[in-house]
Amino acid sequence: MRRIILGAPTENDILHHALCLHALLAIGNALLLEGKKFSDDQLSVFKVSLNQITAYVAELEQSFREWHHGISETELAKSRRAIFSATA
Repeated sequence: MRRIILGAPTENDILHHALCLHALLAIGNALLLEGKKFSDDQLSVFKVSLNQITAYVAELEQSFREWHHGISETELAKSRRAIFSATA
């Protein structure tokens, strides 16, 4: 949080962030696949539902898309100017 969100992440920080997201997505998708084998009552023993697991995985996927989209900073800056600097 301190380095990625609040700070100015280095290229190495971004690579580590992607690595962590990949690992979390792998675990999340494995939990999602395995979770489908159980009923809601069985999952409730662990205080989790299949809908929650699905939402957690979707949130990780969204974070990955936001940070690791492949669009250059130049292209992003140009788009930001076009979107947010337009007169109303």
